[in-house]
This record gives sequence, C-alpha cells and structure tokens, in this order.
Amino acid sequence: MIISDIAKQKILDEFNLFEQFQYNGKSVKERKELNQFFTPPELSIKLIENLDSIEGDLVDPCCGAGNLLMAAAIVKVYDLNESPLTVFGFDIDEQMINLIKDRFYKYFNLDFSNNFSIKDSTLGWNKNFNVCLTNPPFNKNGADLLELSIINNVVNYCDIASVLCTITNITDINGPLKQGKKWEKYRNVLEGKLESIDIIKDSSDYFGICTAKDLGILKIVKDTKKDFNDFRFIQNGINYKFIYEKVYKLVVNNKIGLNLHWTDATEPYCVPLKVLVSKNNYNLVTYKQEKRNYKSSFKPSKAVKNYDNDNTVSKNVVFDTEKEAENFINACMTKFYRFLVKHSLTSQNIKNVNKFIPFLDFTKTWTDQMLYKLFDLTDTEINIIETEIDDL
Repeated sequence: MIISDIAKQKILDEFNLFEQFQYNGKSVKERKELNQFFTPPELSIKLIENLDSIEGDLVDPCCGAGNLLMAAAIVKVYDLNESPLTVFGFDIDEQMINLIKDRFYKYFNLDFSNNFSIKDSTLGWNKNFNVCLTNPPFNKNGADLLELSIINNVVNYCDIASVLCTITNITDINGPLKQGKKWEKYRNVLEGKLESIDIIKDSSDYFGICTAKDLGILKIVKDTKKDFNDFRFIQNGINYKFIYEKVYKLVVNNKIGLNLHWTDATEPYCVPLKVLVSKNNYNLVTYKQEKRNYKSSFKPSKAVKNYDNDNTVSKNVVFDTEKEAENFINACMTKFYRFLVKHSLTSQNIKNVNKFIPFLDFTKTWTDQMLYKLFDLTDTEINIIETEIDDL
C-alpha cells in the first residue's frame, strides 16, 4: 500500500520523541537475553508498504515497545480514517506492555489497556486478526526455531501478514539441489502461504548494530499459487533458479560432473584441483600459485595431495592428452566456471563442488560465449554472471 508523506513524517516524529524510552533502561545484555532490538521506523514503513491494506484488526504478537503498532496506528488515522483502537499487541515482557500502553495513551489520548497484553506468542492465540505486522525474535542457534513457531501462529490466526525475519532457512541455496531440515520445516508452515520476499539490504544500517545480513520481509497470505520452492533460489534480490535448472540438474542427471573423472593417483596428464576464494573470485585452482596470483598462467602438474599443508584435499582430473588438460585449465578460468563454483560452494573442500561442475569435450577450447550458448543462457542470466564475477 502507499503511505502518505504526512503519515510517514508523523511516524518518524513520534519515534524520535519516544526513542530514548523504548528499551526502558535495559542494558544491552538484558536486551540480548530478551531479543529486544526493536524495529526502526524506516523498516516499520517498509513492512506496512509490503501489504495491500492494513484495514481491520491488526496485531503484532511480539510488539516490544510498539514501534510497528504505532506506525500502523498512525497510518490508520491519517490515511485510512480508522480508529487506532484496531491495533493489538502481545509480548512476554510486562515492562514493555506497560510502556506501550503509556506510549499510545500519550499520543492518541485513548485507553488502550485492553489492546496490549502479556502473552507468549509461540502458544495459541484466543483471537483471529485481519492483519499482522511483526518482527519476531529468533533463536541464534536455531535449535528451537523460535521465529518459525511464531510465524506458524501468524499463518493460523491472521488473514494477511508482513513479517520481518531471517530468510536463510527459506533461501537456502548454499548446497545446490539440497533442502535442509530447517528448510523443510519452513516449507511445511508456509507452503501455499508465502506470496513474496522483499530482501532487506544493509540491515545493520537500520538497526545501528550488527545484525544478520539475510533479513527479508515476508508477505504471508491465506492462499497463493506461488511455489514455495522457487523462493529458495532468491539471494540479494536475484533469482538464481536458472543455475539449477539449466546447469546443475543437467550435470547431475547426465552424470557429467568432474568428480567422475578424478583420481588421487599421479598420471601424465593430471590436473590437481582445489577451491580458492578471494573477493569476487571463485576459482578452481589447478596448481599451487605463489601469492595467489590469479593472472599467472596455468599448467598441468603432477598430483599434490595437499596444498600449503592445510586440510583441504585436492583432487586430480585425468586427461588423455596434454591439449585436453590445457583446455580444461582454460575453462576453469572462465567466468562461467567460476560462477558455478561460487554457487555450489559449501566449504573449500573440492569434493563438495566437483559433482556440479561440468566435464565437457576438452578436445576443444571453451570460452564464456561458447558456454553461455551451450547451456542456453538468456541475456539477463549472462549479465548476472558477468556482473558477479571479476575478470582475472
């Protein structure tokens, strides 16, 4: 929905007046224990704008000091001509509930004593709501999926919701074609409910503290035709599904991964491999390079079990001729190959990567343009690769 400039300014002005009181004198340690790092007004506005409307009864089940609810109430009054008494909030902290009641009374001069109550939002609610706006706490270790238990109740008790949350468990593209246990739990709750994800970049700038970088605003509805599986390919606002559909699945299904052509033995035309990462460079390193100079020429060499005495095991890709080995090394230097390494990388262990990297006909020399054509990439997909991967 569109929020008027008047309402936006009212939200910012009210927050600036209230900001010094919102933590109610709690230390950073106490706030961490309660997961109390409240939503700044700029993000409150974003969460509201993420929805088509906030008309009707609106709830924040983890309301804290009430930043989201105050923003919603101001929009209701100034843009929707609705009573602010249609906002409700729960929190486990009695101090916060008392604080928010006082805050709303001072601003609207209305009695909100029945609107805000002490409640554990991971448990069942006793009321249904038209709209939910919330920034739920999350368990840092993810052991009990605190965030997800609240989202589950949001789905059950609300018609539509805008939820600020960590999205790692939804956009889990580290490890191609792999859905983890957490991803399955999120899918079970949000299948047929997740309408969109709005990626929040530079979230630390909003909160003023170091936060998880993978924050997003979920738009949750009662029913959607969107495929939940598609959301796991979104990262930083870019949909990487084409890598999986056009390359990884083809490589795995046709059994043309590099891992089927490697050995630990030393043979005349073995190319030892290791993954090495630097800023915007994801490389299949084909021999020990002094000072990580990626511009040096690559040459076949005999197998080396380990590089630099570290724990990363190198593998050796076997070729019949020196020319094939040279062509393979040149292919490893293309942006296309390095892009595949980047998105199949779960560690610097080569065994987790090579099953997704194609082993082609290396009697010919491959260029990026040839590889783009072979895998039928569109101009948009090519631009993603060219933008993400630096020149060598």
